[in-house]
Amino acid sequence: MLAAVLCLVVQGCGTSRTLPTTLATAQPATPIEAAATATPLSQTAGQTPVAAKTTAPTVTPSPVPPPEPPPSPTPTDTSLATAGAPAPVAIREFSASPSYIEAGNPVTLTWQASGEWATLYRSDEQGRLIEPSLAVSLTGTLVVTTSLTVLNQADFFLFAGAGNIYERSQLSVPIGCPNEWFFSDPPASCPQPAQVTAAAAQHFERGLLLWLQASGEERPFDEVYALYDDTALPRWQTMVDNWESGMPETDPEIVPPSGLFQPVRGFGKIWRERSGVRERLGWATDEEFQMENGVLQCASGKYASCYVTGPEGVVYVLYANGGEWAPWTGTSSEP
Repeated sequence: MLAAVLCLVVQGCGTSRTLPTTLATAQPATPIEAAATATPLSQTAGQTPVAAKTTAPTVTPSPVPPPEPPPSPTPTDTSLATAGAPAPVAIREFSASPSYIEAGNPVTLTWQASGEWATLYRSDEQGRLIEPSLAVSLTGTLVVTTSLTVLNQADFFLFAGAGNIYERSQLSVPIGCPNEWFFSDPPASCPQPAQVTAAAAQHFERGLLLWLQASGEERPFDEVYALYDDTALPRWQTMVDNWESGMPETDPEIVPPSGLFQPVRGFGKIWRERSGVRERLGWATDEEFQMENGVLQCASGKYASCYVTGPEGVVYVLYANGGEWAPWTGTSSEP
């Protein structure tokens, strides 16, 4: 899915600060990553700091457990500091204004901390830190403009430390959903844009094949979705349709029983050549047919479910990693 990059620049006391090059690289979120660009606000050494507070009351914290601290500097949590060791470290404020934004709109981060150093990070929906980080002054503001691909919420971490002691604070800014689901009674999560394309289907003794035509950069290849009736894993899978005009449409040596069919063209090539597909599906019970249109739409996030149209207007939910599929009957059908 789409990757994006956050470029953050902050000015403090008239000196531009650059990003450290020794920080650990977090794994990016997939199919959809958070991305943001930053516009600096000027900071004046004598400006009056905002009243101290630990978090903004209108910002909802992420339920994801906090990640490991950055390795450079390599701090030790204040809870691990030895008795009597100096720990002049505190985060007095880490807030966002406004507390709710629309996708692509800016948000202003404000913080007050004490210590020797401070670092800002973005985090993905699983709470993992995303590089690059930004070394910032202990007190400041920063304008961050989110990407249109950032859905649900924008997540930030502030680390402040002195020597080998640090504290951290997490901030989540809800983002209004810019997209709508293509079907009624949808899940509560924010979806990615729907992909509308040509589609075909064919029923089998023990499952269903769906074909979706390529849809631009999001899906550059024709794809076949196999939905199996048995309980083996994966319960469903996606395969690229690489059949082309001029290739054999069928295998004349494969003769179906009376009243059943050998699939042809792209369905047939996958059915004959892809390991396990023929055995799990069995024979086709009807001939391949075109559907009025095909729509594929996925929720946002790394382990998101996808929803695809099937024959007779049925919408199928495909749960992450091929774990399960089912006709969508509304939010009550969620596992």
